[in-house]
Amino acid sequence: MLRSKESVKKLSLTGISLSAVRAAFDKLEDWGSLEVLELLFVDCNGEDFDVDLSGAFRKLRALDLRCENIRGAFAQKIADYLRENKSLRELSLWESCGGDEGASAIADALTLNDTLKRFKVVGEKLTSKTLVAFVKTLTVNLTLELVDLFDTISIEKEQVSLLQDTPAGILKRLYILWTQELLPLVTRLLREDSHCSEVSVSVTPSVDKDLLREFFDAVASNTTLRLLHFYPSDNCFDELADGIASVIKRTATLKEIQNLMQVPEGSEQQLIRMLDALKVNRSVANFTTYAELLTPEIAA
Repeated sequence: MLRSKESVKKLSLTGISLSAVRAAFDKLEDWGSLEVLELLFVDCNGEDFDVDLSGAFRKLRALDLRCENIRGAFAQKIADYLRENKSLRELSLWESCGGDEGASAIADALTLNDTLKRFKVVGEKLTSKTLVAFVKTLTVNLTLELVDLFDTISIEKEQVSLLQDTPAGILKRLYILWTQELLPLVTRLLREDSHCSEVSVSVTPSVDKDLLREFFDAVASNTTLRLLHFYPSDNCFDELADGIASVIKRTATLKEIQNLMQVPEGSEQQLIRMLDALKVNRSVANFTTYAELLTPEIAA
């Protein structure tokens, strides 16, 4: 199909079996005009993913692989492919990348790669070992524009000093979930304009309210942040809702806000305050929040 349909630039396959992936792509060299391949939710039926995709790394521009059965051995193959890669610009691994061992092998390979621009790992719980490995990668690899480890690493207290000692230029290319222990650091990065264009934060009602207020002030005055995201770690609380409303009223550049923290029953006015703020905003094009408690009577 790829040889006969040379106009096909992007191919997305969902729920495909591992045997079908083998038959179609194992050791494939002739990829026609294909530039982007998405293999989503590959059904391995208990088998380890073991398809030879070396040709993809030599021909494609982007590869998105979502499979639960990628073990350390295949992650090492990916690392080998990356060392020889001269084509791939974006690589996304969902559900599994072989744990810390596999992720660290990929990070090590990327120190020698001058082609890949964006790397993403989603849905696997990794430790500070992987965080350290990718900080080192970004230190030497100036081609890599973004490493997305958003929900894979939970930042513990002992890792705070690691990030505090990391040069701001590296943190600007590292997308992680900022916990409330890291609020002072991400606030400083926002004031210095040394952050990703998207910032995701996880806070609970126990957060220091003064630190949270300083964070919102930094967001409101920043002009390069495009998306502000709040991870669903707890229920929404008044100081968070008021901070979001304050940002909406003051920002002239923020494009999207995602508040995934559920508004508890009895706190419907939190929704009203955030939605009222949107009436005077001219920059936020997308706003997401839980609104199941909102009724015509409350809105009136």
